[in-house]
Amino acid sequence: TLNGEWAPFTRCPVDHPAMLAADGFDRTPQCVVSTSASGTIKLGDTTVVTGKTSLQMGVVQNADGTSSVVAPASGALVAEPATVPGGLLGLMCPSDIFVITGICESLENSSLNKITATMESVGTPYAFDQTAGVLTDLPIVALPVRIHLENPLLGSKCYIGTAANPIVLRPENRDYPAFGMTFFQGDGTPDAAGEMSRIDLTGATQ
Repeated sequence: TLNGEWAPFTRCPVDHPAMLAADGFDRTPQCVVSTSASGTIKLGDTTVVTGKTSLQMGVVQNADGTSSVVAPASGALVAEPATVPGGLLGLMCPSDIFVITGICESLENSSLNKITATMESVGTPYAFDQTAGVLTDLPIVALPVRIHLENPLLGSKCYIGTAANPIVLRPENRDYPAFGMTFFQGDGTPDAAGEMSRIDLTGATQ
């Protein structure tokens, strides 16, 4: 169980072969965590208020300036489900498709109208740029995702985006985050001369 300064890093894939092979000289292993309490995403003309999201991944920084991303087995992005305003009526109606029009007419004021949307990772993030994390208006990472729509009438396999053709999110800072840095010994003891470090970038809107 991780505590203190290490508590946020619960899903970092530290046991992945690529992370274990990083020697700290030619290849430096890092754990990256990004959390947000809430946000919004636009589906068609509908704006959905999202809940808490947690992005976690490993990054191997190479001496030549390149890097590679390692995703945890559970997926890099974990998000709370969000309720779609207006439900199916708001997302699909009106429609000029006869069958959908019939469904729409039967849904008004029905419990079958409720629909939730959950964002899911469908691949390993890529194009990670650590410098962009401290600046504004630069893509920090590419996140391939799909949105799982859940409703009794839609079945269990209704998605926007697929593993083969995902939605790719490119988060950027809209304002500058507050910067902080702490150093540690290899066993996690705080030490200004330690070989391990934690960088904190907080407060920014992406």
